[in-house]
Amino acid sequence: MNNRKYSCIIVDHFLLAESGAVTAEYDRDLQVARKYKAIADSYNISLILVIHEKKGKANSQIEKVIGRGLSATADCILRLSRNDSTTIATLYAAGRDIIEKNIVIEFDIETCRWKHSSEELIEEIDINLSVIINYVVSKKEVSMSAQELASILKLKLNPIAIASLLDRNKSILDSNGISFERGRTNGKRKIILKYNEL
Repeated sequence: MNNRKYSCIIVDHFLLAESGAVTAEYDRDLQVARKYKAIADSYNISLILVIHEKKGKANSQIEKVIGRGLSATADCILRLSRNDSTTIATLYAAGRDIIEKNIVIEFDIETCRWKHSSEELIEEIDINLSVIINYVVSKKEVSMSAQELASILKLKLNPIAIASLLDRNKSILDSNGISFERGRTNGKRKIILKYNEL
């Protein structure tokens, strides 16, 4: 890289820069992503890899990113999604050192830049989260294990998935007047949800 001082390099399109034998998808993605991360760490720079999202159905924002190996290695994932007929878009951000969030942005045709939009994000609430919210509002306070919560509400989620669902959606819980924390009683993990009327 000569003697120039770079702070950020963008590889667009990332997968077009890679060729060669394709092994199992996860192993290949992990191997390739680690190579780029090593470069970034070595030169103490930010390295932005631009890719297109997977086509078809995905269970989460992260899964819409091509390759689980990439998402397992990246320090941060940004996903820009918009309808072709509008200048409004949603920027999803998640990473090791940031709080998962969705930001509404708008493309300024005059300056050719994205800016924070005054439009509000209409979040699609997971049906399981909706059931939990309604239950907590009716009970005012819930303190039990994730397994007990799943059993009472007949949720088809395992305890880890329930805890993850609540962690990911703290902002939605907050906007509904519900606080969420984890606790432990007699060595047993508990989920503590309290409803404070708005």
